[in-house]
Amino acid sequence: MKTGKFFIVILLLLVAVGISFSQPAVEPGARVSFSQIETFDMGRLVRIGDELKYGSYIIRKIGQDVYQINDPGDIYAGGGGVGVDFYIVNGSHTSLVIDLGNDYINGRPSNNIQPRPNAAEEFLSLIHIIAGSRRIEVGITHLHADHFGIIGALEGTGIPVWVGHGEVLTASHGANADMNMFQIFNQGEKVFDLGGGVIIETFLVRGHTLGGTVFIDKHHNMIFTGDALGSGCGQSFNDIGRLNLFAIDMQRLVDYIMINFLPYERYTLQVQVGNSWQTAWGGSPDSFLPLIDLAFLDWCFIQDLATGSRLMFEGVWLDQRSMLHHLGTSYVSWPGMDIFMYGTATFVMPMEVARMAALLP
Repeated sequence: MKTGKFFIVILLLLVAVGISFSQPAVEPGARVSFSQIETFDMGRLVRIGDELKYGSYIIRKIGQDVYQINDPGDIYAGGGGVGVDFYIVNGSHTSLVIDLGNDYINGRPSNNIQPRPNAAEEFLSLIHIIAGSRRIEVGITHLHADHFGIIGALEGTGIPVWVGHGEVLTASHGANADMNMFQIFNQGEKVFDLGGGVIIETFLVRGHTLGGTVFIDKHHNMIFTGDALGSGCGQSFNDIGRLNLFAIDMQRLVDYIMINFLPYERYTLQVQVGNSWQTAWGGSPDSFLPLIDLAFLDWCFIQDLATGSRLMFEGVWLDQRSMLHHLGTSYVSWPGMDIFMYGTATFVMPMEVARMAALLP
């Protein structure tokens, strides 16, 4: 009888050990209770293009050890609640999570985003399973609530959260966040060495915000841009100062890529944006162009943004023969603002800003 009890105890211990080995690695202090939620099998993400659904997220393998986390959102929501993307890049010893997505811990009533049970645990489970035993760091493209909203899930985990110089560290962006969690870096100086030759550089692109960061992954031939470059529907500007900063920084980005990427690398460069659903329009949803099946933007898009934003200051949109076209006034996405298109790039602004840029009365 005692022997039978002994074997039962041993069996229970082995089961417990087996369960502990099956759990993803967790940073010290992480508030994760994986027993409360379902996990997922990374073995289902083998080939590039494989995807699986986990909670409200769709996880896609877009490169060797590169993953897009898509939150499809809700067509009845507002802002980034309509759909947002963040990314995880794995090196040999470190994983970089680029952006964090919407806040499903507290919700965001202004965008009709509702809180979900176990949202923090689900998010932490997601990033830890993809990272495996690697150390985790987080880089934020810009401080808008749909790109760092769920940062509260990282409180007490010891995971560093980096944001570029120039972003305004206030809670006025509508996110429930402790701004003391951020570590500030200078774009162009900060480099994330993830191991195994995976090095992520940082680049400043102002316009959408004043401290927007583009993360450049030369190893995988990808750049991760958040909303800094726009996302298929283009970039909107409310004043001439933002348009000018954008034109300057986009030309700097073009020059950087020309110098640091070989021709074949430039031609196959993938631009991974923060709201990928918008790429289906290619330009503007107000242009009534047919939707296109486009997984990512490219080197042509970057060049079109640089050239088109520069041409706004030359007023060439007044010439119908110009490649910079004035499509008219927006009535859907940007009510009352005007849309200009150059190639694959779209620029949206009040008409008075466009005329001021061209030195017109």
